[in-house]
Parts: sequence; structure tokens; C-alpha cells
Amino acid sequence: MRRWPFVVTTCTSLLVGCASGQNTDERDAALSGEVSAEEFGAEWPLTVPAGELRCEDGSSVTFTHDGTTYAVNGTARGTGRWPDIDPIWAPDPGVEGLKVNIGPLIDRGLALCE
Repeated sequence: MRRWPFVVTTCTSLLVGCASGQNTDERDAALSGEVSAEEFGAEWPLTVPAGELRCEDGSSVTFTHDGTTYAVNGTARGTGRWPDIDPIWAPDPGVEGLKVNIGPLIDRGLALCE
């Protein structure tokens, strides 16, 4: 009876599975981060001072402030799961009808997805 290959394979599989897995809280923490107007300076594109930026579902960037989660990028908007960020997206003071560039916030959110 040769049980060694079976035992070695089983033990290796268990060790690899335990070592590579993260618990949900750790994974969630890695996919979110606090951001603020103070941190972004003149590039801050929102009318609220701070909130939580998250990567959802691999490439949807969301921003949560005062319990409301907003869709930041097109991928998040396309899901229909969150309201658009437009109500808290700052108008461009230099050009009437336009909004401040939200690209730096999207870039930071997508970096969380990696």
C-alpha cells in the first residue's frame, strides 16, 4: 500500500489553499481606502471633503460618503447598482457647464483593483 503520494498531495493542497487565501475582511480592506480633499489638493473633484474609495467587482470604482455609495467610473455606472456621482461632483470653476477632472480619483480607485 502506497499512501505517501496521496498524503503528500493532500497536505500540499491544504497548505497552499490556506497560505494563498485571504479572509474577506483583509481582502475588502485591500480594495478600499479613505481619500480626502486635503490629500488631493487642487485636484479634488468633489464637493464633499472626504470618503471611502473602493474597487468593486474587479473594475468598478465607487465612492462612499455619509452612507451613500456613488458610481465613479463608467464601469460602475454601467452596473446600475449605485447612483451616479454627479450630485457631489464639483463644477469646473473655469468653464460653465463642465465638471472638475475626475480622472485622478478614478485612477486611484483602479489602483485599488490591482
